[in-house]
Amino acid sequence: MASVELGYLGDTFGRPSGEPLPWLAEDAEPNADMWATREQSRGHADIVRELIDGAAGLRADGDNMAPGDQRWWVRYRDELERVMQQADQG
Repeated sequence: MASVELGYLGDTFGRPSGEPLPWLAEDAEPNADMWATREQSRGHADIVRELIDGAAGLRADGDNMAPGDQRWWVRYRDELERVMQQADQG
């Protein structure tokens, strides 16, 4: 959300921030803007909601989720878990 607002407000007022957004890089991981750094909270409201009702994404008819079949999501989740465990050990 922050990157959308940063881009929108910068374009609207003709004052781009010049701040590089790593998740927009050519070689960025899918959903890289959703990765939390070690300093950031892992208790985001969307995660809590998913744990409660099992739904993911924006809405049922347009979920805004990255494309990928069930196997892709399992591998992606495993990679996120690996990165998190590595960060916790560091």
